[in-house]
Amino acid sequence: MRSIDLRYLERWSQSRRKPALRKMGVDEIYLGKKQKFITVVSNLEAAEPLWLDKTGRKRPSTSSLRSG
Repeated sequence: MRSIDLRYLERWSQSRRKPALRKMGVDEIYLGKKQKFITVVSNLEAAEPLWLDKTGRKRPSTSSLRSG
């Protein structure tokens, strides 16, 4: 069942119109000692995540934000 759901979501994501990015938010969420931080970049107007970084660094590098 999960593979069917994932395929449906992939097709839906490819075919839908993505809203223009006018306001971007960057947030860091602390996950604990082992996993450290996760960085979430989101479209504030559409209230949807754009990018996640799970590397565990304390601060995201600006080069990783530019490459996406």
